[in-house]
Amino acid sequence: MLDNLRIFITAAEKGSFSGAAKCLSMTIATVSRRIAELEKSLGVELFHRSNKGLMLTSSGNDYYRECADTVNDLSQKLINLDATINDPEGPLKVVAPINIGSGPLNNFWQTFSAAYPQIALNIILADPNESVLSKSSDIRAGS
Repeated sequence: MLDNLRIFITAAEKGSFSGAAKCLSMTIATVSRRIAELEKSLGVELFHRSNKGLMLTSSGNDYYRECADTVNDLSQKLINLDATINDPEGPLKVVAPINIGSGPLNNFWQTFSAAYPQIALNIILADPNESVLSKSSDIRAGS
């Protein structure tokens, strides 16, 4: 239902299903169907539809005013959460034996750094005869 609310709010703000569809990367038919589902679940018509576009009904206007700020705030919080989860950043210390961390993994380190530029990668190469478990790190390669 939250997604249908977001579609409703976008359609109300854009003044058309086509504007909402473009903004939300959906088809016009999907936007129309989802608005119809929301109207059916609420038991009210939210829009007056005409060839000149959309206009909120009195109930649609009331519903928009009641939920737009909350749904937009929640949508922004979900976007922020997704960015936090999917866009890692910060320092990362990796300890690896020289024979594994250097040479065989050079391409991996370069690819990793290019894929995650917000991560400050610090690779510590250790003597392969020395236990990497004794080193302080976030990741231990080859242990």
